[in-house]
Amino acid sequence: MTLLAEYRDARRDEDVARLRRAIALRAMVDTGMSQRQVADALGISQPAVSQQLRYAPELDGVHPEVLLAAAAPVLTTLAAERALLDAGLEAPDVDALLIATCTGYLCPGLTSYVSERLGLSSGIQSLDLVGLGCGAAVPTLRTARSLLAAGGVQSVLC
Repeated sequence: MTLLAEYRDARRDEDVARLRRAIALRAMVDTGMSQRQVADALGISQPAVSQQLRYAPELDGVHPEVLLAAAAPVLTTLAAERALLDAGLEAPDVDALLIATCTGYLCPGLTSYVSERLGLSSGIQSLDLVGLGCGAAVPTLRTARSLLAAGGVQSVLC
């Protein structure tokens, strides 16, 4: 790798990290946390939260690949946390994780990001179902059913 490529990769990583912070802040506020609660949880001042939200990059002009890398892990983890809560389950209860996407490609896949963020066991079965389009729910649920029917898992998060 050339030094120029190294610089570009680092710059892209900074852009993704900046977007990830902005998306996480927006998600916290959009899911009901006040800016004061966000500030207290992060150990920063409420004006700092307000400033970060005010000057967060607009998402319209962000390249889709960069947006996917920044937003998908944050939003997918948020959805997974909600699903676990709704099911009355906790991370140790999950035996398999299935994530279907129809846009873009991440390496490592979303299951790696979500597993780490949720604190799932490293021994779970993780499957990234990529490129299934708008009808991704049906094959994903069929895969979950097959895993359950095979008897190797008791619970599948998808």
